Amino acid sequence: MSVDWDPWFASYIAMEVVIAVLSVLGNVLVVWAVILNRSLRDTTFCFIFSLALADIAVGSLAIPLAITISIGLQTTFYSCLVGTCTMLVLTQSSILALLAIAIDRYLRVKIPMSYRWVVTPRRARTAVGLCWLVSFMVGLTPLLGWNKLQHANGTVGSGPEAQMTCTFENIISMDYMVYFNFLGWVLPPLLLMLLIYIEIFYIIHKHLNKKVTASQAGPRRRQDYGKELKLVKSLALVLFLFTVSWLPVHILNCITLFCPKCVEHKKGIRIAILLSHGNSAVNPVVYSFHINKFHTAFRKIWQQYILCRDPVGKLPQKSGQSGWNHAMDQVRYSVVQFSNGGTAIVLQSWLRENTLLWPPKKITIAKALQQRKEPDNTWITYSNVRQLITCQTYEEARRGEHKYNSTMCPTPLKSNLRRKKKNVKKEKESKIHCI
Repeated sequence: MSVDWDPWFASYIAMEVVIAVLSVLGNVLVVWAVILNRSLRDTTFCFIFSLALADIAVGSLAIPLAITISIGLQTTFYSCLVGTCTMLVLTQSSILALLAIAIDRYLRVKIPMSYRWVVTPRRARTAVGLCWLVSFMVGLTPLLGWNKLQHANGTVGSGPEAQMTCTFENIISMDYMVYFNFLGWVLPPLLLMLLIYIEIFYIIHKHLNKKVTASQAGPRRRQDYGKELKLVKSLALVLFLFTVSWLPVHILNCITLFCPKCVEHKKGIRIAILLSHGNSAVNPVVYSFHINKFHTAFRKIWQQYILCRDPVGKLPQKSGQSGWNHAMDQVRYSVVQFSNGGTAIVLQSWLRENTLLWPPKKITIAKALQQRKEPDNTWITYSNVRQLITCQTYEEARRGEHKYNSTMCPTPLKSNLRRKKKNVKKEKESKIHCI
């Protein structure tokens, strides 16, 4: 086995190694975020979880196999065939995961009222299992005979146990790659996903452009569609990057089949391979910058488990006052009055497992009341902020009676507050487990 280690080939190997490391680290972060964060456990993120597992396998298995194949490893026919089929399985699983995500988003905007009854977590897990089952069936088809074993026997002359140079074109039939893999299981799902996302954007824009009534349900519904549009754009970007990354490889396969003499330069083939492998490292970046839930989860993992910092958020400083440590439950609004007598504001926050995201949005009490789902009972939840305990009912807020006195809180709520403060103290005293 002799390999010409010219600067270009060495650069190709180095880039493959970098992509492999980034793919594994980035997608392990995605899996970690889904496991830690309950808000990332709905059906869509279940499919993203499956896609991340496939990308981890690409970085840990497929890319090392591709490097091994590129250096011309001498091995038996079936050993080389198993390695190449592994790459085909992982590619197909990514395509089907993207298709499942597109179908899930379509059902969410098409049947929003009955979506949760149609798309259950159990059915989502079943769909993930079917995607992987089909991926194995498609990717392992060459093991059933659709390969170049006869060509290898004619070349080597000693049967499948003879040593041969393991290269993709010596093992996999281009008929299989073009007619069965590309035209049968890659191109149709991509076209179907394109049509699905076009329909999704049409439905969302149609609802956003409708003239809503003055009822409370109208603005809330528009806000839901606005959030859905943002998420769909992010997932459509993932699909676009996947298509751009993988189409060059399949186009080169088509050219190789119909015009074998047209593709002789290995640099173009290796660039296409780098593009296809690089897609596995790009997805976590898209999630981080375009999906707020992932961005929040990544920050929590970085601060709590890698930097070993306390994940509890801090209030911003006001008039020389030190930051306040918050330990709040799953609350949405809280009336706060600063100790210097400043004007109270309503904080709208998204809390995930005692982590408060800053900076919060400042909105008026009237707007908070409009968005509040429960029109009765105590709508302001309390926190153990130093020098401050607030409690305010819906009726008092509606009448504009902004009183900030802990005695206003009903007894059960105050006892609940004391219990929370004890739990927070225990959490601070406990040891933080981190890397």
